[in-house]
Amino acid sequence: MNVSNLAWRISTFSGNGQSCVEVAPAAESVLVRHSKNPAAGLLSYSYPEWNTLIVGARGERCPFAEVSSSAVVLTDSGHRSIAYTPTEWRAFVRGVTANEFSFRREEI
Repeated sequence: MNVSNLAWRISTFSGNGQSCVEVAPAAESVLVRHSKNPAAGLLSYSYPEWNTLIVGARGERCPFAEVSSSAVVLTDSGHRSIAYTPTEWRAFVRGVTANEFSFRREEI
C-alpha cells in the first residue's frame, strides 16, 4: 500500500505539529504511525478495533495502549508497536475527545 497518498492527520492539540500520533483512514483499516519517524513502521486497526481504541482512549482505558510514566506503547493485533511520549499521547487523547479521529469505513 502506498501510504504517501493517504490523508494523514495529527491532533490539533499537538503543540508543534511535529511530534504526535499520526493517523490515516484507509479502505480496510485505520493506519497509525509516529509523525517524528513515519518510516519506522505502521500500526493497522480494523474499523471496529479503531472504535475500541478511541472509546478506550476517551475513558483512559485503551486496550491497545500500555501506559507508563515515561511512555505509551500502542500495539496492534499484528503485535507491532510504536512508543509515544506521555505528552504526545495526551495530545492525541485530546484530539480523540474533540472527535478529530472519528472515522467510519463507509466515509472512506
